[in-house]
Amino acid sequence: MPPSRASKKPELTMADLIESGRHSYAAKRYRQASRFFSKALDFQATTFEALGELRDAMEYAEWMVEFAPQLPDGYLRMGRIARLQWKYHFAWKIYAAGVEAHKETAAGSSAKLQKLYDAHKLFHRFSLKQDPFCLPAELVAHIFSYLDLKEIIGCFRVCKQWERTLTSPLHGQLWRNMIFEDLLFVKWMPDLDLLRKMLLWAGDGGARKIVIPTYVKITQPALTLLLKASPRLEHLDIHMLRGELTLPSHEKIWDRLRNVSITGCFRDTPADLLGGFPHTFLQNAASTLEHLTLLSIPQAWCNSAPSIPLLPKLKSLRMRDWKDQETLFPIVCAPFL
Repeated sequence: MPPSRASKKPELTMADLIESGRHSYAAKRYRQASRFFSKALDFQATTFEALGELRDAMEYAEWMVEFAPQLPDGYLRMGRIARLQWKYHFAWKIYAAGVEAHKETAAGSSAKLQKLYDAHKLFHRFSLKQDPFCLPAELVAHIFSYLDLKEIIGCFRVCKQWERTLTSPLHGQLWRNMIFEDLLFVKWMPDLDLLRKMLLWAGDGGARKIVIPTYVKITQPALTLLLKASPRLEHLDIHMLRGELTLPSHEKIWDRLRNVSITGCFRDTPADLLGGFPHTFLQNAASTLEHLTLLSIPQAWCNSAPSIPLLPKLKSLRMRDWKDQETLFPIVCAPFL
């Protein structure tokens, strides 16, 4: 006859398990003690897991492995919690450690050990992750092109090898688009020393594209360095040329500059002075410009023919006064285009 419910042994509570473990330990039955302690820790880990406190659950699961590395229970519990944390590669490493600890025992010798082997096999694909720099350079460049400059520099923390590779001449193109992010809580501009290094990493010719958003604060030395170290610059976009800034006016080195967009407030400041309209800079780059956007012009341009330099390759021109978006220009300005 099947045993009655009355004869069924009650399940041990965590306090019972701890007490039994202590008795076994005192009697020098260490293997049995480790089983009791492991079950008590599993009890705690399961409780925290049910409560959604996965960090605490993982801590107790780690203690399970510490107390009873010869049992599969701790590895199974740690692997399960890692999976709940979406840490699949870490889960595979835990299962692999468990399999290694039991390599002398047949997988089918217990249900839990078989479960450990099955989980290790299931997550084996996560062991196949490769360092991205094992891929062809073109693919590496494509992958890292989705990151902004600050994120690429953050990758230096992975290891020294990553830093050396990302800053090598092979990946110079990653540093040729100097686009500084203007996000809600991120207004990042590197200091002068780091900026100088970034331009060196870009290789000969420096940056090809420079974009400085409105709320990114750049100093005059940094702006001058960016431009003078980038003779092969093709695209310049300054959303707000502030009163303490000016563009270099004594150099004529940008023979590939095709696209320029400058916003500022140039009504009351003489051209080429701090905060003034960068007339000489545009004059020096005029021969190659194809697209020009000026979202603020000198006040004198509103009442007479604008002093626009000859732009032989110009394809599009957009300009307006800072305050008046409907500014009309005299028809005599057309021949200059």
